[in-house]
Amino acid sequence: MVVVAACLARTAAADPADDLRAQGEAFAKQGRFTEAIAAFKQSNAQKPRASNSCLIGLAYTRRELWPQAEIMIDRCKRDANAADPVPDWLPQLEQTLASRLAQIGVAPVAIAVTPADAQLTVSSFAPDEQFGPRTIHLPPGSHVVTATAPGYESAQETISISDAKPREIVIVMKREGSVVVPPNPRATPSASGSHTPLIVMAAGGALIATGIVYHATAFRTAANGLSEATDPNRPMPMLFDEWSHRFDVRREWLIGFYAAGAITVGIGAYLHFTQKQTESLPQVSIAPTTGGGIVSVGW
Repeated sequence: MVVVAACLARTAAADPADDLRAQGEAFAKQGRFTEAIAAFKQSNAQKPRASNSCLIGLAYTRRELWPQAEIMIDRCKRDANAADPVPDWLPQLEQTLASRLAQIGVAPVAIAVTPADAQLTVSSFAPDEQFGPRTIHLPPGSHVVTATAPGYESAQETISISDAKPREIVIVMKREGSVVVPPNPRATPSASGSHTPLIVMAAGGALIATGIVYHATAFRTAANGLSEATDPNRPMPMLFDEWSHRFDVRREWLIGFYAAGAITVGIGAYLHFTQKQTESLPQVSIAPTTGGGIVSVGW
């Protein structure tokens, strides 16, 4: 009986959710924040805990993905209770996040949705990182905001961020099965009179211009910091990891801006020379990923 009891105790102690959480913490200490986030999410899927969301938010701040960080921190505070309280370090993390948001060029975007219980996500977010109507801070670039709700057709709005000015998005969703009046064919502009190619090329030029500004400011700052940290005359190993991570993240954003701009300009030129008629304005979105990114253009 003693042996059986010992085996049962050992089996109960081996909690896969706790193991995944410990694995995520180990990844975070090594600076492998993307892997840490994945481990924390897997742990939370097996045993939901508010503190898991806080740990994910902390990892996102280290990756300088501010919108995802503030969403996960708010989720942590929302789900916390007496049995599952927020970590002691959360107030300091919130203060750090607020300080960084005030220093960098992100724009506060207030998102209002009808119905009010709709769930939102942004093109640069993971599919499971949904949130309700609120204000989020988005970095420069083009973002697609998608709203979903039971009984309603999903809706999207595209917003382009070029500075830190506050913005607003209002999304009105249509109920499923609602009748849509078809457009009048006579009111459709002819291909020769369409301004869509010029709009597409202008959007591509704006993305390239944003990339140039980002290159000259945020990316150059990270490159200079990394260069100083690796200067053989006065090496600073304490700062190498910090600047190396910032350099990698900002390089991915820079490549995304330039690639999106070039692709968008090319599509605009193609539409211009072929006089291809389009029925709606184009939508461009950028989603940086590890080691690259995804650029989508739709019309």
